[in-house]
Amino acid sequence: MTDREGSKSILIQVIHDGMGAADPALQHTLLRKYLLLSQENGTLPGAICFYTSGVKMVVEGSPVLDILQALEAGGSSDCL
Repeated sequence: MTDREGSKSILIQVIHDGMGAADPALQHTLLRKYLLLSQENGTLPGAICFYTSGVKMVVEGSPVLDILQALEAGGSSDCL
């Protein structure tokens, strides 16, 4: 989907400290890559929600904080 308005209906839920069920470094890499691809493809989600251990992705030192800030600047919102 490359329609910017259509992508506003996308909600991403992050409930783990990364993405998947691998070792932590790989989980962080997978989430980072997913978010980067979303940004590059112009399919910015309308919102990204962080629950349980997923909240670790929005604190200082998070390996994806820079991408989340760029997504927010592009129009995505977050919820905790």
